[in-house]
Amino acid sequence: MTRNGGTFKGVLTGGNGRAGSPAQTNTYFFDVPRGNTDLDVSVALADDPLDQLLATLVDPHGQAVGYSSNYTTDPDFNPAATPFMNIYKINPAAGRWSLVLAWQNPVNGTELTEPFSGAIRFNQVKVGSTLPNGSSTKLSQGSTNTFSVTVKNTGLAPEAFFLDPRLNQTTTIDLPDQNGDPTNMSLPLPPGLTFPYYLVPTHTSQLHASLTGTAPVTFDLSYFPGDPDISPAFSAPHVHGHTGPTSASLTLREPEVSPGLWLLNPSEFGPYPLGGAPTVSASADLKAVIQAFDPTVDSSTGNMWSAFNGLTSDFSPVYVLPGDSATITVTIVPTAAPGTHVSGTLYVGDYELASTFGLALPNADELAAIPYSYTVTP
Repeated sequence: MTRNGGTFKGVLTGGNGRAGSPAQTNTYFFDVPRGNTDLDVSVALADDPLDQLLATLVDPHGQAVGYSSNYTTDPDFNPAATPFMNIYKINPAAGRWSLVLAWQNPVNGTELTEPFSGAIRFNQVKVGSTLPNGSSTKLSQGSTNTFSVTVKNTGLAPEAFFLDPRLNQTTTIDLPDQNGDPTNMSLPLPPGLTFPYYLVPTHTSQLHASLTGTAPVTFDLSYFPGDPDISPAFSAPHVHGHTGPTSASLTLREPEVSPGLWLLNPSEFGPYPLGGAPTVSASADLKAVIQAFDPTVDSSTGNMWSAFNGLTSDFSPVYVLPGDSATITVTIVPTAAPGTHVSGTLYVGDYELASTFGLALPNADELAAIPYSYTVTP
């Protein structure tokens, strides 16, 4: 490994065949120098694209900030297997990173081993835009202004790209339960497989989780692949928890909370009678402090993070083969008062749809960050 990156290789061996559980985990550690605009990791399988690989990038703070799979999408955005995996992180922090490769059961084919190889590179992403950026740029209030973003797929696998416009400010949003009522349903306890889970957007700095029940309750809050796993009942770095007579809550603060699916697994406090835990009701809630979405910016792809959280309705990512480029249309309709200077960042993301335990797991990582700014005129 040098300042320009490095390569690695390994061999996958079969597991016990239990569908959805990891067959084998390979972890690689590497150092990222300062000053890079993007971190680019690729993995190539030798033979079987149906051997499902889940890849996670873990930053120096221990947060999973990149997630991908060799199961991407086809042109109709259904899950599709490829022999390649690409994963990205914009503006990677300097320090010791890890790449975790989790191979899912069952392993495909008749052979007992599957060789693979990978590469770690920096600053490979190629994007361009006509977005406004400067105090001298003026857009009139209520007008429709059209721009473009061009992105090239420099990876090995097909990608489904989308745009994610954010303002340079923070806000708090309620995250809907992706496993039930969007208003955060009441949960019978024990919950079985009805536990709530949530899609945490990128650029989240805090999570506020709470559970209120008709009996003493607690919960675990976990990134869906399993780590970190935190609870109001146990102390942990960057976690502040509280437990009351019939409620529990916690706050997680990080420079960047792991984006993607998080589950909240509720439970009653014991001891329980001989017949087991009685059925009681509980209501869960999860709030996120995020870099605010910009409602005045739209694109031909829509935004996965806002659409899956019920804040927008459109999401149609553009499918791009390796080596090809696509141009995405962006519209800005200023709504601020005349004289207001608006600034934000338009992130380029790639949509993933891996699956485990029979569940489709939407997620995305980021390739690029494009600044934009303008002054509103009458």
